Amino acid sequence: MFDREGSARVSDRCLVWTRYFDESRGEVRVAVPASLDGIASTYYRAQYRDRAQPSFWGGNKPSASWMTRDDILGAFRHFGLDDIKIIAEDSDAPHGPTTCFAARRTGGGQ
Repeated sequence: MFDREGSARVSDRCLVWTRYFDESRGEVRVAVPASLDGIASTYYRAQYRDRAQPSFWGGNKPSASWMTRDDILGAFRHFGLDDIKIIAEDSDAPHGPTTCFAARRTGGGQ
């Protein structure tokens, strides 16, 4: 998703809109522990359904791996984009909760 070889290496600020996994919604996902560059997280993997539908907007792989909102924000902080401002959130979005945030480096982090 994000590492020091990616966005944090080439920019001191970014704008992100993403979906995230929320356990309270009761959706079935396979939890996969992961660790990358000193940060541990859990990915929640789900198979895409209805890929043949014209309205499908998922990825080009058969499944998606989602992180929790807190793990996503924690990854940005870990890699130095430590000033995070939440712009919008929709926890009731029909295909999964969403968040939009701006992140910038203030000198902290890795």
